[in-house]
Amino acid sequence: MSEYLGGVQRKATIIKVAVRLFANRGYRDASLASVAEAADLTLPGLLHHYPSKRDLLFAVLRHGEQQDKALVADAIREHPDDVARLLGALVAHNESAREDTLLRAVIAAEATSPDHPAHDFVKARYVRVRTALRRSFPPASRIAPSTVSCTRPLNRYSGRFGNRRTA
Repeated sequence: MSEYLGGVQRKATIIKVAVRLFANRGYRDASLASVAEAADLTLPGLLHHYPSKRDLLFAVLRHGEQQDKALVADAIREHPDDVARLLGALVAHNESAREDTLLRAVIAAEATSPDHPAHDFVKARYVRVRTALRRSFPPASRIAPSTVSCTRPLNRYSGRFGNRRTA
């Protein structure tokens, strides 16, 4: 195996471990030492790949964004004209990928604090998601009221980041 491939696999392992620890302990309570130990690395070995806990957090967040974009693109391709089925596919995925779902919830909750390193990232993510949802769905007059109400919790939650718009 090439040194490059080994590094790529090691980074993937570190991300996977960090997802688990950040999801179960939260960002603030999961130490770099615990990530290194769970990834079977020394702390200097971990720091070689991610020089700080903040760098690791953003690698985890970017990884999650890439997965989410692929998931949403697949769901839209499979259910282009059926909002309820599209949302159902996304919910089913979130139920099956509990650790990733828990990570998003934990980081989003922690990031409501303006001093959290992911505060701006999470705030921007909610704006992007809400904007994408509005662009992707037909006008509210053409969909069931129960489906429209699915976006209201997202709008309320994003208000905790200083954006007070509601559906």
